[in-house]
Amino acid sequence: MTIHLLGSMATSENLADKLERALIHLRPKIITVETSQEWIDYENQHNEDIKKDIMYVFIEGYVDLGIIKYVESYINQQLASFDVAVSRKFTQNHNIPIHFVGDPRDIESFYNSMKYRIKKLFFSLTRQTSKTIVQSISTEEQCENARYRIFEDLINDDIYLEELVPDLAEIFIGSIEDKRNKYTANNLLQLTRENPNSRIVNVGNPLNLVDDVMNRTLYSKIKHLNPERSTLIRY
Repeated sequence: MTIHLLGSMATSENLADKLERALIHLRPKIITVETSQEWIDYENQHNEDIKKDIMYVFIEGYVDLGIIKYVESYINQQLASFDVAVSRKFTQNHNIPIHFVGDPRDIESFYNSMKYRIKKLFFSLTRQTSKTIVQSISTEEQCENARYRIFEDLINDDIYLEELVPDLAEIFIGSIEDKRNKYTANNLLQLTRENPNSRIVNVGNPLNLVDDVMNRTLYSKIKHLNPERSTLIRY
């Protein structure tokens, strides 16, 4: 049994192609995606309202207009992803199962948490270190490799999440994310017990590949299984 955590936020056609190449290279027998049908349905029903709602946070004055492109980029990163479509197409073409392993419960709380994180994130851009990080993980095509290279460096050097930028660690991973990652981890553990000889590739947030002394990221919750880790930059 092998679990491979694949860090993916495929928010462009280029990244979608990288995700497809990654899945071809990794040759999974089972694909899991860190989402739920409930969240997919919620996004589809409220996509434009969500964008307006989040943008209103910044109109209120939390973000300087000089970095508005990073606001728009982050919103698109949160709401526009090819991860499900590419993964689903791959499983259909190769006749293998796909499982949505994200927490389907309390979608409204998750959405409100996402808004809170975005507000806190861009408020923290007054600090140069935070601004540098966010600029490098923007979803603009020219920054895609830099975004994933950050997480590759953290993985390769076994750096803890808290060492990235301490204040951002608290923004990205809070109590709700901890609870949702625990739900995902339990689903993955159940799948490994039911499929002891299968290679499972989990498509999810690159942040969840990083270790965490507080045991909040997905990797930190299942690292006793020695999962492999990579991001789209490798493919």
